[in-house]
Amino acid sequence: MKAKTKILKKALRKVDELPDSWFGEESANFEDLPSISAKQNITRTSAYINNEDLAYLKKVAKKTHVSVAQITGDIVSQFVQRAKKSDKKS
Repeated sequence: MKAKTKILKKALRKVDELPDSWFGEESANFEDLPSISAKQNITRTSAYINNEDLAYLKKVAKKTHVSVAQITGDIVSQFVQRAKKSDKKS
């Protein structure tokens, strides 16, 4: 169990070191998302990533021993958390 904890902590540390530009500015706005601005009405549980971004995510995932899904989940979670904070301020 200790080895898994060490791997997890190392992976989380690597995710924390990702560039801030990946997460946008401190305040997040859902209106800036292409799917919302285009008023798309699609329900799905998977996301589509362009090839260039996916290649980079795979590189980071391989380097940090974390899955692409975990990294993208972290990115989405951070965006949503910042959006919630922005909503509370306004």
